Amino acid sequence: KGGRRLAHHTPGARFGGLHYYEGHLSDESAEKRRSEADKVYGSLDVLVGTLRSRGIAVEEVITSGTPTCLEALRYYGEKASEAPTHRISPGTVVFHDSMSEEMEGGEALGLLPAALVLSRVVSHPRPWSAPGQPCVVTLDAGSKALACEAGSPVARVLEVPQLKALGPSEEHLPMASSEPPPSRGTPLLLIPLPTSVRL
Repeated sequence: KGGRRLAHHTPGARFGGLHYYEGHLSDESAEKRRSEADKVYGSLDVLVGTLRSRGIAVEEVITSGTPTCLEALRYYGEKASEAPTHRISPGTVVFHDSMSEEMEGGEALGLLPAALVLSRVVSHPRPWSAPGQPCVVTLDAGSKALACEAGSPVARVLEVPQLKALGPSEEHLPMASSEPPPSRGTPLLLIPLPTSVRL
């Protein structure tokens, strides 16, 4: 509030618009994300109207994390004639990862992973025995190679969906498999959950 007044009344400063980041709207359900996004965009409309009624021009509104970028385009696209210039700024359009790919509706973005981690199968601590008896394999990529702070699973294996990541150590990632696993030494490409790969 004070910042808007200061920018509006300070010589040389120009208030250009609003930047709202709704990255917290990351529910797996596309319908729930749409409903919640419409509420916050409606609140932004009210704020824009309030500013304009006080003589403060709002030329631009910037919104959107990756989970809601399509909702923002839909919402503001329907109001293009009455709204200020609208831009979106989703980060994982550039740094795409497993998290945004697996959310409902994520495939509509048509993105490719920004980074892959090359790993190898180094052991079979629980070997395959029979169907219905999950086995465990260990990969040589742990928390030093993958960001673990975003939760579990920390990664998924590209084109080997039966491997499910378990909790990593610093240097290893155990994975459960419901099918016969890759043999020791097999190279695998991991798609990180968030693209915060340790370089």
